[in-house]
Amino acid sequence: MCIRVAYADGNMRPKVASAPLTAGQIRAGRALADMSQQALANASGLSLSTIRDYESERRGGALGGAQAIRRSLENEGIEFLPGSPEAGPGVRLKSGMPAVLRRPSRLVNEVLLIPTEWQGREFSLVVSREVLEDLGQIPGEHDPTAAEYVALFEQHRALILTAATVAIKGGRITPDNRVYIVTSDIPELA
Repeated sequence: MCIRVAYADGNMRPKVASAPLTAGQIRAGRALADMSQQALANASGLSLSTIRDYESERRGGALGGAQAIRRSLENEGIEFLPGSPEAGPGVRLKSGMPAVLRRPSRLVNEVLLIPTEWQGREFSLVVSREVLEDLGQIPGEHDPTAAEYVALFEQHRALILTAATVAIKGGRITPDNRVYIVTSDIPELA
């Protein structure tokens, strides 16, 4: 499937998924995602010095660490825009996906509660231990800590938020504005 992007001149052009990231895009994407350099290093599996090198233009391109950086920021809801004849490369928040208002920090009654905003309304996403364990392929004999569950959410954030979008659009909102994410909502687990 070819994704097309609308440009200022009204023309649609293919989005280039492997376009190189600029230092400015990385810094701007990190700012939109409200991530520190250390948080981006942790999420991407790269060292802090590598993140600093990319942001200060000592490294660049579309390969190597840039792919890990792109994946990590896209997982945070960032979309990279390629340059065009009318405008330079940029970043923006993805549309059509809930925005996390506050990162979860612990399990509450065996679930992660994640406050989100979508199209002007506030919802609490409810993600069970079972969904997180399935996403993380946790063996039955391992009993993860609360911090490990939070890390699993961060690792699979885009999948969970995409599932939340489908659930919200499907009207699966409780009277107290909760949206329960179940295993069948995530195609990778079906």
